Amino acid sequence: MKNVPIEGTERAWIEVDLGALRRNSRVISDRAGDGCRLLPMVKADAYGVGLERVVRALRPLRPWGYGVAATAEGRDLRELGWSGRVIVFAPTLPADIDALALERLEPVVPDLEALSHCERVGAPAPLPVHLEVDTGMGRLGLRWDEVEGWLPGVLEAVRAGGVELAGTMTHFHSADVDSELTREQWSRLQGTLAAMREAGVDPGLVHAANSAAAVLNPETRADLV
Repeated sequence: MKNVPIEGTERAWIEVDLGALRRNSRVISDRAGDGCRLLPMVKADAYGVGLERVVRALRPLRPWGYGVAATAEGRDLRELGWSGRVIVFAPTLPADIDALALERLEPVVPDLEALSHCERVGAPAPLPVHLEVDTGMGRLGLRWDEVEGWLPGVLEAVRAGGVELAGTMTHFHSADVDSELTREQWSRLQGTLAAMREAGVDPGLVHAANSAAAVLNPETRADLV
């Protein structure tokens, strides 16, 4: 985005090289390999770069989907013509459920209460959700060391048919500075996934790695980066 005159930019402006964005994204995609797909995060107007510009620039890379923070941002993607997968990472509110289903958005659920909000028994199709596991971030998610307590609730919700467990994920808190802690979080997630499978719960797509983890901890690339 160069040479675009904007009023009031005599002293400060930003120049965005969309070619660099594509190159950087291709590096991450190539590092991820054939078994892993790209999920660019485009929340907050693509971090201020511009949602429409970024989506247009990344189109040649054919990303698996996009990640956003809020339902309204997912709606913006639909209005831009994106018909693929969209994961909404902010906590789901009961008022969002109808819009999520209408726009075919996939919410991240951090607890059993949010999961119950997403149950749409009797709807034309189950609502796809992604279960968030807290492996050390300490912000949101079902705790990895309490899996025996919350797993029955997840199993019950999935069997009821109102939701489809499309994925299971976690957030790394220090992937860019501490590979050892990232490996520890990854190990905790693996233990949680094993417990889920043993209980008969298919975790769906597994995703945890941001760009830093994909480069520094390749074992964490899983299904989506």
